[in-house]
Amino acid sequence: MRIFQTLVLLFISAASFAQYSDRESLGWYTATAYPEIPVEIGVKTYAITVDGQKPRQGSPFYKFDLKTKKFKYVNDAANADIVASFSNVKVDEPIELLSNIDTKVIKTHENGIKIKGVEIGGKDKKTVVKVGENYKAVCNKTVSCDFILTVDGKVVHEVSLSKKAKIDGGWYPNPNQAEDSLKVKLNSINLSHLVPPANSVSAELLGDGYLIFGGVSKYHCYKIKSTKKNKYDYTEINAAVDKMMNAFAHVENSDWNTQPFVDACAGIVDVFENELKNSNLTDKKARVNDEVTCALNYDIALYYLFIKDYDTAKLYFKKVIDINPKFGRAKVLLNEMPKCQKAKDKYQLIINN
Repeated sequence: MRIFQTLVLLFISAASFAQYSDRESLGWYTATAYPEIPVEIGVKTYAITVDGQKPRQGSPFYKFDLKTKKFKYVNDAANADIVASFSNVKVDEPIELLSNIDTKVIKTHENGIKIKGVEIGGKDKKTVVKVGENYKAVCNKTVSCDFILTVDGKVVHEVSLSKKAKIDGGWYPNPNQAEDSLKVKLNSINLSHLVPPANSVSAELLGDGYLIFGGVSKYHCYKIKSTKKNKYDYTEINAAVDKMMNAFAHVENSDWNTQPFVDACAGIVDVFENELKNSNLTDKKARVNDEVTCALNYDIALYYLFIKDYDTAKLYFKKVIDINPKFGRAKVLLNEMPKCQKAKDKYQLIINN
C-alpha cells in the first residue's frame, strides 16, 4: 500500500511539473460554403420582389433570407447585387364535400346484445351497425410560383416552386360544420411555404450554407503556461497566439476575404514551426512536451482552416490526433476537412471554366 501511495504521489508530482496548454476563445466562425455560382469575394446586397414589386408589409416573402454576413438585405432591387424574384403566385383551393354513412363494427356477447331495440346475437359474431350519416370536407390545396435568381443583372437560375397538401376537416353530422372546420384548417398551408424551397435553392447556388457542423460554431486556440517548478519562457508563442486572436476579427467580418487575416497573422506560423523543432513527446517536463506540441499543431491547423487551405489544416489536425485523440476538437474538425476541400475543388472548376 505504501509503495502504491508513493507511486501515485510521484505521478502527481511529475504531472505538476509538466507544461500545459490553456484554451482561449477565438470567437464564432460561420464557415460559409462555396457557391455553385461564382460570387465575387466581399459582402453582397440582395433584394426581394413579388411580381416585380417590393413585397407588401408583413408579406411571408420577407422570410426569404440569406443568413450570412456575406449578404445584406436592401429595399431597392435596382441597386442590389442579387435579386430574388417571386412571380405568378397562385393559390388553388378546391373544396370537395364528401358524405358518408359512418359505420361501426361491433363484436357481440355470447347471448347477443340489443342496439336500438334490435337483437344482434350470436357468439363470436361481428355485425356492422349504421350509427348515422356524417359529412367531411376536404381540400387539395396548392400554392405555387415562379422563382428567379438574378446576380449582377443576369438570370442565373429559374425554377417553379409548389407546395401541395390534402387538408381534411374531419367528420361532422352537419355539412356546414364540416366546411367550417375545413376553413379553419386551410391556413395550415400558405404562401410562406414557398419560401423554404427558395431559400434552399439559393443556399446551394450562392453558398449560403455551412461547411462545418451545419451551423455557427465557437472556436478556441491555445496558449502555453509553465508551472512554478519549470518556468520556461513562452512569451513569443503566446504573442503569436494573441496576434491570431486579434486577426480573427477579420474572419468574423468575412470568412471569404481571407487576405486581411493572412496579413494580420504574418509570421505566426513560423514561430509555431520553429518551436515544434524542439518537440519532446517522451518528457513531460520538456519545454515543448506532448501537450505543448498538440497546442502548437492545433493553432497552426486553425490558421490554415481560416484561410480555407483545408488540405494543410487536415495534416496538422492529424498530427494532433496522433499524439492525443482527445485534444480540443481536432478529431471532429479533421473529419470535416475532406468535405470542405471537395466543395472548394468544385468551386475552382466552376470559376476556371
